[in-house]
Amino acid sequence: MRANVVVMGPVAAVKSSLFKVFQLNTRAGRSEFWWTFLILFGITCLSICVQIVVKQRSEELRVLSDLLSSVGAFYYIGLFGYFLSICIRRLHDTNRNGFNLLYLLLPAGIGLIVVPIMLAQKGTIGFNKYGPDAEQEEAILAKAIYDKAEEFG
Repeated sequence: MRANVVVMGPVAAVKSSLFKVFQLNTRAGRSEFWWTFLILFGITCLSICVQIVVKQRSEELRVLSDLLSSVGAFYYIGLFGYFLSICIRRLHDTNRNGFNLLYLLLPAGIGLIVVPIMLAQKGTIGFNKYGPDAEQEEAILAKAIYDKAEEFG
């Protein structure tokens, strides 16, 4: 059992994943990964709905439709890199290599079953070959902030 485990909230999870997007040698805890996934999924669904509505009214909103298509293309390219980064970091937390994402290329959707199972598993406790435990690291930081606040308050 992990001592001093703090579960990240949605805002802290997205902030943490944004700050570590290029640090592929680190680990991402389950709360960081799943909150980020949920928020990105929601934003993506919302953007797709907006694009569909604008495309249906393409006569009146032709310029807006073209603009949204261009911006959407850049958004999806950036989103792919961002999500790839956090998936790799999540796999590192389970002491797996990022190349395990290649299971997604297996035929018959086998990878669509295997990869989410790997992403949902508990991370290794303590250090592994990718660094310190992501959730314990967050707990230490949260305790330090709490202790500092207690000094002033």
